[in-house]
Amino acid sequence: MGLFDNLRKTIAVARGGEVDPNDLSPEQRALYEEQQARVAAAKADLTAARRTLQASIDEQALERPLRGPAAEIAYGPRPEVADHTVSVEAFEQGGVGGLLRHEWSRVRTQLGGTARTMATGAPRGVDDPVERRRIETTERHDRDRRRADYTAPGHAGVTVTRIATRGSTQLDDVVAYLVDSGLAARPDLVYGVSRVPDRISPAKTPTSERRRVVEWEVIHEPNAGLAPGGSVERATLSAWDHWVRRSKGDPAVVDEELGVALLELAGLRADRCLGVARAVAMRSVGGGDEGSGEMVGCVEGVHVLAAAPVAAAIDGLIEAAPVDLPVHGRDGAFVEVLGWSDVASVVHPQPQRTHVIPSPCPYLPSTPQELLVMYLEVVGVRAADCYSAEVTIDGTFELVGVGRYGLGGSNSGGEEMCADGEVRRRLRGATHVVIAYDDRPEYEAGRERWRRYQDEVLQTQLELQTGARRPILPAGSAGLENPLMRSAARAVEAFETLLMYGETQVPPDFRYCQPLE
Repeated sequence: MGLFDNLRKTIAVARGGEVDPNDLSPEQRALYEEQQARVAAAKADLTAARRTLQASIDEQALERPLRGPAAEIAYGPRPEVADHTVSVEAFEQGGVGGLLRHEWSRVRTQLGGTARTMATGAPRGVDDPVERRRIETTERHDRDRRRADYTAPGHAGVTVTRIATRGSTQLDDVVAYLVDSGLAARPDLVYGVSRVPDRISPAKTPTSERRRVVEWEVIHEPNAGLAPGGSVERATLSAWDHWVRRSKGDPAVVDEELGVALLELAGLRADRCLGVARAVAMRSVGGGDEGSGEMVGCVEGVHVLAAAPVAAAIDGLIEAAPVDLPVHGRDGAFVEVLGWSDVASVVHPQPQRTHVIPSPCPYLPSTPQELLVMYLEVVGVRAADCYSAEVTIDGTFELVGVGRYGLGGSNSGGEEMCADGEVRRRLRGATHVVIAYDDRPEYEAGRERWRRYQDEVLQTQLELQTGARRPILPAGSAGLENPLMRSAARAVEAFETLLMYGETQVPPDFRYCQPLE
């Protein structure tokens, strides 16, 4: 009978029955208590492991640029580690059937969350231009009103003027505008200039921008009635040239820091600078003359525009190169790099279209230009102290639109009004906002104000995960010690580059510092 009693009790437990320890024999009671102790220990281990894993997940979330509602849109719902002790209890109380019911309930909850995310994750917006303008104006007014409490006292304000240039003469056209507007004679009113990192008319002459419209922005203090005048000197440092001494593990060169260092060699400060701007190119590569390859954005160097000569500084830099470049370019300067890509994934998820109105998160800036203005006004940077204020890109990346629900792509762009009043197709490529300026004690206080503004209003930490000053890693072949293996790897890399980009030369991953020391 003992065998049948044990079998009956085992079946009862598997079906969800309970065992009364008082009904067990001493041997069964000892075994039962031993198993219960093991279960209790397993529960404790599961609880400790769950807490450790959840703490790690929470810590990773703090290292991301976005928090709050925007983080859930950009990164998805924060993972919650399953409490497996509940599964153990379900099995204890209901046997195999109870465990299966619990797991099925958990799966249904997860599937429901996934369905809701897919249903609400598609970009939505208003197409009617009048209604769109009304909503956008209201949202922008609300953001400006909330920022008023954080804006630096007495700040002069920021004006963003966009101009249309021709790709082949873009720097000449920018210089002409600065002279005609009178800003060339007042560099103390100019925060900076920069090429708008969009590709206009991408389907026309995709391998070259020489005959295409290329827009630039001039960031300046509000001015009225300046007479034409002044002159502009300029220089360009190539991303391929070995200007800076760097070794493996050193921080990557920030383009604007090199520009600030060049002005230091020329004996110039920000009040004589009209702009330090990345030399951005947008073109199709790897597709031959037909231009059927990928549209990519890349940084080919850095431009320096000033109201005084800089040619002698170039000669001096050539003679001294490679030089040791301090962080921020020189003592007393400060270069801030903010990420835009994560914000764009929320407010502007489709590069071939305009930003979404109404905004999914109306407390966030709708454009990178608005983010740039926010920083300048909150920190309180004056134009006379500013070397660079730009919306730009970093590295080499594919520029392609995104289809609805994140499926498919588009490389033609949507039709939009350009700075010259003509409607053309456009693909947007902005990934970063950069501000470089001579530092002051009041700017240190301003950056603390900016930190609070990000924390309390924007719910962001946009200085995180920008890739700026990331540790330099040697190319795959450069990291090999064996000369024969290194030569073979270089041949493979050259072949892969030819397949990807054709004969088009692309800048190195780490600019201005190749070869490494």
